[in-house]
Amino acid sequence: MVGHYHLAKNGILRNASSLSEIHPQPHNTINRQTNTTGKEGFAPYSVDQEWFVPGLRLSIYLLLDPEKISAEECHQCLSDIGNIGYGRDASIGLGKFAIEPFTTTTTLPKQDQGNACLSLAPCAPQGLGFDSQDSFYQLFTRFGRHGDVAVHQEGKPFKNPVLLAQTAAIFNTPPPDSGFIGQGIGGNGELSKSLPATVHQGYAPIIGVRLGRSDASSRPESL
Repeated sequence: MVGHYHLAKNGILRNASSLSEIHPQPHNTINRQTNTTGKEGFAPYSVDQEWFVPGLRLSIYLLLDPEKISAEECHQCLSDIGNIGYGRDASIGLGKFAIEPFTTTTTLPKQDQGNACLSLAPCAPQGLGFDSQDSFYQLFTRFGRHGDVAVHQEGKPFKNPVLLAQTAAIFNTPPPDSGFIGQGIGGNGELSKSLPATVHQGYAPIIGVRLGRSDASSRPESL
């Protein structure tokens, strides 16, 4: 349970018991061929939306290669996304956010003598040789879909599902110097029939942690 928060600045938040709340958002079914509610008339329904407290600031750890994209370019890209809106409901005005100036650092927090990785985002560890005996993760399936012009191409608007390890996974492998683990998936038609070049970035920044490994005499196959 999130504790009580008191933000005195501008009186934005007082005695809040959580940082967000779920409320129903009313909608109405529209016939996309006629742009009306259709012959059936008024057809309302509701969808739960998460509403964050005004003025809430979230910290994001972002790992980038300055040889491929500068911090300034990345900041501009994120700002553009925030102005347009992110997510499935961006077309109805939701998903907007603002980006504050970056604070740069060369290292992420880590434990001394770290011998394993704690992931800070979903990633694709399959086939990378991590020791499954002392790796701990929760699997989930990502059901992606195309946006923009790819929606109207031949095939289907939905991408093939991708199996990923959820954020906060522990992988029994030494923390790499690159600061991330995982791999890119796709690019050869396996993720999309509409756009064969479709890829999924299955990389995640990591924090080095100290893991007490088991003394099992035999280990199963690696991930």
